[in-house]
Amino acid sequence: MVEFSPFVNSTPVRLAALAGVCAWAWRPETGIVQTQAGSMVHLTAFSVWLGTVVWTTFVAGITMFKNLPRQTFGKLQSKLFPKYFGLSAGMLVIMLATMVGSAGGTWPKAANTLAFSLACTMLNIVVLEPKATEIMFEKYEVENKEGMGMEEKENRLKAMGKKFGKWHGMSSLSNLCALCGAVAHAWYLAAKLTVA
Repeated sequence: MVEFSPFVNSTPVRLAALAGVCAWAWRPETGIVQTQAGSMVHLTAFSVWLGTVVWTTFVAGITMFKNLPRQTFGKLQSKLFPKYFGLSAGMLVIMLATMVGSAGGTWPKAANTLAFSLACTMLNIVVLEPKATEIMFEKYEVENKEGMGMEEKENRLKAMGKKFGKWHGMSSLSNLCALCGAVAHAWYLAAKLTVA
C-alpha cells in the first residue's frame, strides 16, 4: 500500500496543483484570451457553488441527519454552515464580478438572479443561521440540564422548539431561494453554451 505524506494532502499543495493547471491551460499556444479566462473563472465559480449547494442540501445534510445523534448533528452543522454560506457568497461575488466585467462594467439583466441569490445567502450569514444556531444551543443546554422539573423542562423545550423551527425554516427557505437562483443561472448559461 502506498503511503502519502500529510503534506501531499494539504491546502498549499492543492492550491499549487490548481495554479499549475491554470498556468498550463492559459499558456499562449492554447489561444485562450481574456474573455475565455473570465468565462472559465465564471463557470468554475458556478460549478463550485451549484455543487456545494446541491451536495449540502440534498446529500450531506440528509445523510448526517439520519445517521448522527441529534445534538452531534446540530453541533457539526453549526461548524459547517458558516463555511458553506461563506463559500457560496464568495463564489457568487466572483460570478457577479466576472459577469459585470465581461459586460464592460454595465449590470446585465442576468446578474439579477445572482444578486438575489447573494442577498439570500448574506441573509443566512448575517441573521438567520446565527440566530437558529443560538437557539439550538440554548435548547441543548435545557435538554442537558440536571435538576429541572420535568414539566418545566418540557414547556421550555416546546417553546424553544417552535422558536428554532421558525428560524431554521426561514434559513432553509432562504437557502432554497438561492438554489432557485442557481437553477435560473444554469438556464441562462445553457443558452450561451455550445457543447460540441
